[in-house]
Amino acid sequence: MEIVQRIKKLVEAKTNGNKKEFAAIIGIVQVTFNRYVNEERGMSYEVIDAILDAFPEVSAEWLLRGEGNMLKSNNNLIGSNQGNDNTIEYNNGGNVGVGNTVNVSLPEAGTQKIISPDGGIEINQFNSSVKELEHKIEMLETEVSHLNNNIETKDKLIASLERTIELLGHRQ
Repeated sequence: MEIVQRIKKLVEAKTNGNKKEFAAIIGIVQVTFNRYVNEERGMSYEVIDAILDAFPEVSAEWLLRGEGNMLKSNNNLIGSNQGNDNTIEYNNGGNVGVGNTVNVSLPEAGTQKIISPDGGIEINQFNSSVKELEHKIEMLETEVSHLNNNIETKDKLIASLERTIELLGHRQ
């Protein structure tokens, strides 16, 4: 099936074959749109882009290449914050999929919960709180300041020693 036939199929599915309505939805003059679907000229990127913008549920792979289904599959999980001791309920043999409800309690402060495709939950604990990290940053800034002072003092000492060496060199 060529792209024009797929667009005709899409016009039928979205507007019951009404090309005028379809052209209006995608923002193209009907006469121009008719030229495209009647194969009088090649399909432009702008028309394809307008179709995909107007109908985000349409699969670009299907429209451009004829691969897969006309509509994108909906892989969104329906979630809830009403946890059941961090278990996931699923009915499709091991994978959480479309139409399944995932019940997981919201992470406590300092934890992250990762849900795997088989329904398992991995809990990661963060060892440092924000206050601990702020304290570490403050300590490191103090240490850097101290080290900068040491470098400045040593630079002055080196300059002084160089002057001493220069003076001793002139005495000879």
